Amino acid sequence: MKSDRQKLGRVGENIAKKYLQDLGYELITTNFRAKRGEIDIICRNSKDLVLVEVKSLRTTNYGSGEERISKMKQKKLIKTTYQFLESRPEFESLGVRFDVIIVNFVKYPAQISHYQGAFWEG
Repeated sequence: MKSDRQKLGRVGENIAKKYLQDLGYELITTNFRAKRGEIDIICRNSKDLVLVEVKSLRTTNYGSGEERISKMKQKKLIKTTYQFLESRPEFESLGVRFDVIIVNFVKYPAQISHYQGAFWEG
């Protein structure tokens, strides 16, 4: 059985997925799991492979969603991206961009914040 936190995360991911599709992004996969981690949403626009970390918040007592993406989490996402590209070489020619989408449930309706190019390998 899923915890309330997991259920909220799934709802947030579904909201983020619809938001991206409404913007014209092509959805490739969701919840890509590999040895080193998981990527919530993988999609593409006309020139980039876009890897999206979704944070769903019901309180800001523990910091904003942006503050919850640690350097360690960023490194895991980057390593997982390499594994994705190894499994799907047809995307190797695209640029790679890491986005963060915050779905804030503190108010109704949920507020979406989209940070394009939120971090990069470096």
